[in-house]
Amino acid sequence: MSSQSEKVIIIGSGYGGLALGALLAHHDYQVTIYEAHTYLGGCASFFKRHKFKFDAGATTLSGLGAGRPLHALCQLLEIEIPTLHLDHPMRIHLSDNSIIERVSNLEEFITTLDIEFPEVDNRKFWYDLKDREEKLWSVLGAGQHFPPKGIKDLVKLLRPKVLAKAPLALWAFTPFIKTLPKEIRSNTRYMDFINEQLIISTQSHANEVPALLAAMGLIYPDDMYYPFGGISTLADKLAEYITKRGGEVHKRHRVTDVSKNKDVFEVTGVGPLKKPFNKEAALVVSNLTIWDTPNLFKNELKSLFPIPQERGAWSAITAYFTIKSTQPITPLYHQVHIDNELLGKGSLFFSFSHPDDRERAPELWQTVTVSTHTRSEQWISAFESGNYDQQVQEVKELIRKTFNERFPDKNIEEMGNIEIGTPHTIQRFTNRHKGLVGGLPHNLKNNILTFPAQETALSGFYQIGDTTFPGQGIVGVTTGAFLLAGKLLGKNFLE
Repeated sequence: MSSQSEKVIIIGSGYGGLALGALLAHHDYQVTIYEAHTYLGGCASFFKRHKFKFDAGATTLSGLGAGRPLHALCQLLEIEIPTLHLDHPMRIHLSDNSIIERVSNLEEFITTLDIEFPEVDNRKFWYDLKDREEKLWSVLGAGQHFPPKGIKDLVKLLRPKVLAKAPLALWAFTPFIKTLPKEIRSNTRYMDFINEQLIISTQSHANEVPALLAAMGLIYPDDMYYPFGGISTLADKLAEYITKRGGEVHKRHRVTDVSKNKDVFEVTGVGPLKKPFNKEAALVVSNLTIWDTPNLFKNELKSLFPIPQERGAWSAITAYFTIKSTQPITPLYHQVHIDNELLGKGSLFFSFSHPDDRERAPELWQTVTVSTHTRSEQWISAFESGNYDQQVQEVKELIRKTFNERFPDKNIEEMGNIEIGTPHTIQRFTNRHKGLVGGLPHNLKNNILTFPAQETALSGFYQIGDTTFPGQGIVGVTTGAFLLAGKLLGKNFLE
């Protein structure tokens, strides 16, 4: 039986919380996870419609390559999930109707770019990015000591291995746009090509994102995988691991209050059929956003958690439908550049299920998830003014029109009804503040020194997820799980 000091309660089952729970369970902590939703995974969850299973939010999986966080997690826990490494992860449809194939082989990709942009030294540019990205991964093991909270952390950061990579710090505070060759900066097509990839991976454009994070954001397609069964497959495996190690994972259990008596926390809430629950633990971790965590407290502890600014965080528009065809759409991910009055200049990201993935769709069918960035305020205003339904209809027509224009020769025999998700939808189903998703943008304002920390002003209470260091995406929050587990266990998992 675990001692009180080895009990931990995690509130929320996003990938950060699940990965942390599994790592602590692996080291004999008694882990309890409370999830308010019916399904696990947070923003990387799913929903079903008849015979179809849709990824609700996140659709791409990276970080499974050797030496990357998801690979390390699965290897440590001896978890296997059915995946397919994508040699051809993404097709990018530029606004002039030209197409750039984003392949994982860097040499092949550079050959494509040399044809499209012969005036640019693409080899030097992309290999510099690759080198920067690999060096950054190599020092992330020191992340549990960064930013330093005291002398001990500072000493750890002064180790030769970390100091050897010190020049990387310059790139962490340099706008990416300033590092671009003038041949790229002056080329509108190339800049659109770069910016729309960056907005997916870093939530920022080249003039806002630090050069260091831009490298990771542009190189990530080299390490993209398709998860059979959907993005939630790994979430289910992590939950299964926790329960096998004696932990508990409770769905449809909403935490309503966290209190503390001396060194012990009491977590209370409401489960199915409005049945109350409560549990004690020495450690509590919030896998909610930094804006939602303060709502866990009703007493004087709430003053320790002032609601922070939103710091440029985005929300999303999503669309879901099905298609039947004798010629499946490949590659599975397409980024289509648009310039729309309602959504502005940006892109739509189409994600198709694999034609052989029977957990997602019957034979000859594919599920389709479409997403794009949006500002939450735009939809809150529309809801309050009565224009919400009209805007939803406009988005639906845009999705249908774009799909028909960009995929005209795929012998589509049948196309299902399009369902639209907005920030209002996201807030309703995930309870995230204003429906904000994707975490905090990686930009010069939200840099590695100002990113919210996992530690809080309340001893024994921590935060994890896409709004705390090191940031967004499944690979980001999994890295965060390794870092927090390392702090709690005094162990460096990523080194």
